[in-house]
Amino acid sequence: MEKIKEADFSFLEKALKTYDFLQIGEIGLDKTKPFFEKQQAVFEKQLALSLKYQRAISVHCVKAFSTLIPLLKTIKTAHAPFLFHAFSGGIMEVKALQNRSAYFSFSKKAKALSFVPKERILLETDSPSRYASFTEIVKVYEEVGLDSSLLQNNAKAFLTFRKK
Repeated sequence: MEKIKEADFSFLEKALKTYDFLQIGEIGLDKTKPFFEKQQAVFEKQLALSLKYQRAISVHCVKAFSTLIPLLKTIKTAHAPFLFHAFSGGIMEVKALQNRSAYFSFSKKAKALSFVPKERILLETDSPSRYASFTEIVKVYEEVGLDSSLLQNNAKAFLTFRKK
């Protein structure tokens, strides 16, 4: 984190200009890691590029929703969707984020899962091994009535977003 340079952002921007299919991620905030202020500065620059080029982002957020949610609420324009990868927030965070073009994926059974609109859930495929196997994650989704066709439609909607 401490070695990120302005050239890294220039490289990312050039890639976004060149390849219109690229999305941004995994980016985010993690209060369990050092350099939180630097993480926030980097995240804000990556978010700005996401907004500029209307690209979806995959967000990693650990114990930092109190910082992240107010930041996302400052966005006034239409924007590409956000995927909250391995979502670890609670019901209050879901309610705060669900009207912000947010999608969610879960790597373990959570109360918050039943509060997310079904059309805003994506299958978690990058689960931290300490939580669950892929098979266990699929079972969690099946328990709340999510089937593969709905998950495929959700993924298509997320990945094919383009500002109109």
